[in-house]
Amino acid sequence: MHDMIDRERAKSLVEQEWGRRGIAGDWRQFSAMLDSVAESGLAYDNDEHTPGISAIGTAFVDMTGEYHAISVQIPTTRFLDKRHAVEDALRATADQIRSAVG
Repeated sequence: MHDMIDRERAKSLVEQEWGRRGIAGDWRQFSAMLDSVAESGLAYDNDEHTPGISAIGTAFVDMTGEYHAISVQIPTTRFLDKRHAVEDALRATADQIRSAVG
């Protein structure tokens, strides 16, 4: 991903969310996942948020510096078949948006 939130800010936000939800999260594991997302530009929800639904998402920063995200939800049963096409479409869309907002 081209634009990333500061890692310390991300840690603070994640730990606040974990605290709010009573989750005992693992920052090292989460930070490693953030590294992967930063490298690929894509984040994945593999049936974790809603049973039976997986998703792929990407983010971008607009002209005012605000962060936005686009995600595509896919029934988990069709996720593997659709994954590469959705990844390609999200990357192309994010690249077009980044070009448009400078």
